Amino acid sequence: MLFLPQAKPEPEESIYNAIDAVEFMRDLRKLQQRTKCGNNTCVGFIKLFEQHLGTKANSTLPKSFAACDKALKAEAGVKCLELHGCTNCQRHVFAPGDKTSARCPECGAGRYQADGKPNERVFFFPIKGRLQKLMSLPRYYNMCQHEFERPRNNNYVTDVYDTPAWRKFMGPVTFPIQRIGLQFCVDAIPAFAAGTLSLKPAEFINLSLPPSERAKSENILLSMLLPANLPKGQSQKKYFDFIADFELNEMATIGIMPDRIPVKVKIFSTSMDTKGREELTGNVFVGGAGA
Repeated sequence: MLFLPQAKPEPEESIYNAIDAVEFMRDLRKLQQRTKCGNNTCVGFIKLFEQHLGTKANSTLPKSFAACDKALKAEAGVKCLELHGCTNCQRHVFAPGDKTSARCPECGAGRYQADGKPNERVFFFPIKGRLQKLMSLPRYYNMCQHEFERPRNNNYVTDVYDTPAWRKFMGPVTFPIQRIGLQFCVDAIPAFAAGTLSLKPAEFINLSLPPSERAKSENILLSMLLPANLPKGQSQKKYFDFIADFELNEMATIGIMPDRIPVKVKIFSTSMDTKGREELTGNVFVGGAGA
């Protein structure tokens, strides 16, 4: 009988050397997205993982998501900017980089409360950088060719592209795509367990994607988080005007992706009720809820 020598077991360190800390944290973020668990649960999972692997893993795994999130945001083109608005004249929004102005240049009202907190705060997530990154991905870029490639029948309206409004505002479709159309929406949600409408996400849906892809969470572009208790009238409109001047007007006229054929980004429509349109335009509509 022939006895073959048995392979020696790998050193204990190899199990730890095989751990890629960056990929581990990214995979954990993906797991968090699927399971909807919080950061505390994920950090608890890391500690449990370290406990069973021993002290060598303790020096391998990160203690927080800070470095991972920073890298992911850079790759995705994600930025979060804090905006402060004037609560007196309701016309001015302080630029994100302006940390020194304490009074509104329009009316002279104070920017901060006695405790140093801003009178009004909104979180803004520019979409230009994210669209640049998304359009550089072949899969996303190819999906935006849907309007040109889809089957169609001139006798039927099968999608928004077949409507006179789309054709007039967006112009003819080309291949490859040279413009995409977005739909803007804002509505209040109960962000906390109290069940009250405490937050208003403002977001864009890319209508140039196939219908099956438009409403997926990974394809919706979050633009702002507005407090739901902002007064009616100009209080919210000033933020809509700000993001138009900050990036939307430039994206509509110059476009994105200068390294390839520029793609103009046009805001084709809004999807909101009468109250939402009042907040968007700063006007009061007279009529019933369905007006």
